[in-house]
Amino acid sequence: MNLKIRNILSDPEFWLILGFNGLFVYLYQTKQLDAGDIIWIYFIQSLFIGLQYVIRMLAIARRSEEKGRWTMPLFFLLHYGGFHFVYIIFLSVITATSKEIGFNTGNLFPAMGLLTLNLLFSTRSDIISDKEAKLGPGNLFFIPYLRIAPMHLFIIIGFNEGVDSKIPRLHWQDPFLIFIVLKTFTDIILHILVNKTYQRRRPRSFRNIE
Repeated sequence: MNLKIRNILSDPEFWLILGFNGLFVYLYQTKQLDAGDIIWIYFIQSLFIGLQYVIRMLAIARRSEEKGRWTMPLFFLLHYGGFHFVYIIFLSVITATSKEIGFNTGNLFPAMGLLTLNLLFSTRSDIISDKEAKLGPGNLFFIPYLRIAPMHLFIIIGFNEGVDSKIPRLHWQDPFLIFIVLKTFTDIILHILVNKTYQRRRPRSFRNIE
């Protein structure tokens, strides 16, 4: 097998992202999740991505001896948090006013469990990579936005197209279902590009950090 492919397939987070998104495609197609559930689960995923990068920036700042080393993590937290504060209002309005979607808060907790598990293992691996690459907090600032922008673009467009479409919901041509699949594909590709697993294998999470 090609070395690049082996590096990609050896990454546990690659499989978790694939399984996480694939599960929701299946649950939506089998009517076990509604569009509202999917939208809010992906919003929570976006929050977890931001939390992961805050932790990475704090780890970098802790190793640094520069005076302003805590400024960038704090600024990112406020910037990313402000974006999601506006976004949560937008999603709340969509959920409350649309008659086309349902939303069950109980469906969020299993998703949060999976995301927490990924956070624990993936973040530790990333901290090791950051240390080896000698990255600064500024190198990480815009990467989360690169990860989440296509995600939310696909989901919101897909939802709006689904509401306006005359195609029966949960049909294979359902626009929202199509955009979930596109979101899944984009999520995986960006994960590979951001973590450069096509170049090297990701560090093991249980490896000691000196």
